[in-house]
Amino acid sequence: MLGLLRQDIKEGGPSPSSNTALAAILEKASELDIPKEIVECNIKKTLEKGQDTFTEKIHEIDGSIGLHY
Repeated sequence: MLGLLRQDIKEGGPSPSSNTALAAILEKASELDIPKEIVECNIKKTLEKGQDTFTEKIHEIDGSIGLHY
């Protein structure tokens, strides 16, 4: 979810009024009761210099009895 937030800010800018994808993510975060401080911290980190190379990675872990996470 927060990866999408960062991606939407990079693609459309930090203003929800002009970035409809960001506005939708913020609304969803509100519905999921994600603390406002966490959302604001991620927005701030995204806008900091040097964050332009953000990439989302997915790691797969196999459990000893065949469970996949």
